[in-house]
Parts: sequence; C-alpha cells; structure tokens
Amino acid sequence: MPNHFGPQRFGMRANGHLLGALVLVVAARLTFVHHSTFFVNSLAHFAGEATYTDGHTARNSFITAILTLGEGYHNFHHEFPSDYRNGVDWWQYDPTKVLIWAASKVG
Repeated sequence: MPNHFGPQRFGMRANGHLLGALVLVVAARLTFVHHSTFFVNSLAHFAGEATYTDGHTARNSFITAILTLGEGYHNFHHEFPSDYRNGVDWWQYDPTKVLIWAASKVG
C-alpha cells in the first residue's frame, strides 16, 4: 500500500473496518483543523503587542507565530487585510510568506 494511506491503516487497526477508518480519519482531520483555526483566532487576539494599531484586539507575537505556523503577527493582518504576509520583516517567522514569495519567483 502507498505511504499516503497511513491514516487509514491506523484507523483499520483501531476498529477493523474500512468505513470506520475513513470516518475516524476525517473526524480527526476536521477536529485538528478546527482546533487549529480557533487556537489562532483566540491566541492571536490575546497575547502580544499591537504594533500597527490599537483599533482592534489582534496582536503580534513571535511565540504565537511559532505555535500557529506564522499566524502570530495578526495585528498586521488586521491592519492590512489584502496583504499576503503576516510577518513583514525578514526575521519574522511566516512560512506562508516565504512559500508565496518563492512561487512568485518560479512563475
């Protein structure tokens, strides 16, 4: 079996049925994605500094950026919502910014 079927194999071992394995994998993915989204929206509006404006509750925090894969510079995101970056300085951790920039260079 190809390696990308690992989660289904885990589910098969957990309950022994393919349908149950798929339900388990889908439920786990949805749970993880929703918790990650709510984690970003909660923590990024609570911890850190309002670097760009005090007009909203979003904050910038390096620790939040590490925990949320670059979403921690949330104050910039709310001040400039059409910009693709969250971290604008070169040293701010924002892997999405780097990926989009690299893709723009490749074409």
